[in-house]
Amino acid sequence: MDVNGEKPKLHRAVFDKALTFVLAGFGFVAALAWNDAIQSIFDEVFGTTGQSSLLAKFGYAILLTAIITIVSLRLGKDVGPK
Repeated sequence: MDVNGEKPKLHRAVFDKALTFVLAGFGFVAALAWNDAIQSIFDEVFGTTGQSSLLAKFGYAILLTAIITIVSLRLGKDVGPK
């Protein structure tokens, strides 16, 4: 199976894919940590009971969606064809 370097290419591809998954996992954990921190800020500012808590959660979701959309669009422009 070592004809024309087939086996080393396969091992490298598997390693690269595994590394991608591990880094994505770390990114997900970091995102969860930031999510928890930002939610704690909203809880401090708006409280954690009743209607204000519900409005704060929707406000948080809308704000976060807007920020992620803007960042995604900016990154797409930077990475896309020129």
